[in-house]
Amino acid sequence: MRENTGAIGMMVALCAWAMMFASLLFVYLGLRAQAKSWPPPGIELPLLVPAVNTVVMLASSVTLTRGLERLRSGSRLQSIRWVVATFALGVAFVVLQIALWRSLWLDGINFTTGVVGAVVYALTILHAAHVLGGVLVLGYLLALVVRGGQLQRRVGTLRFCAMYWHFVDAVWLVMFVGMFLI
Repeated sequence: MRENTGAIGMMVALCAWAMMFASLLFVYLGLRAQAKSWPPPGIELPLLVPAVNTVVMLASSVTLTRGLERLRSGSRLQSIRWVVATFALGVAFVVLQIALWRSLWLDGINFTTGVVGAVVYALTILHAAHVLGGVLVLGYLLALVVRGGQLQRRVGTLRFCAMYWHFVDAVWLVMFVGMFLI
């Protein structure tokens, strides 16, 4: 019963976050639709770092799924390895986002550049904060295991974390396509 309550709670939270990200993305799309050209002349959004980050996010979803599968099958050590890989990929994503922001800043795109800068920073910072939240939960689970805790007793927590992680991954895919590809 407790896990069902947790699953419902996670779904409600994910729906709330989905509405928040959707609202911001609709604002972005509305602003973009009103612009004569996008991005405005003189502004070029980078593609390499966001593309690499897309691969990182997709890989992290695969590693977390594998970790959960291994945990459910009783392979504790294998599960820990996959969760560590997910943790490392999450950290890599945040580090690459910082590199993206630095690159944008050096190219003269910042919060005062106008709508493009404000929207790009707002969406990517908000998203990175959510990724960091997932990394912190993974770190907490790993710390429990290192201190002798049983990861098997945390299958539900890891499952909820995976739901959250896949959601954050899907949001990034939408952002990547909407902001950097089209």
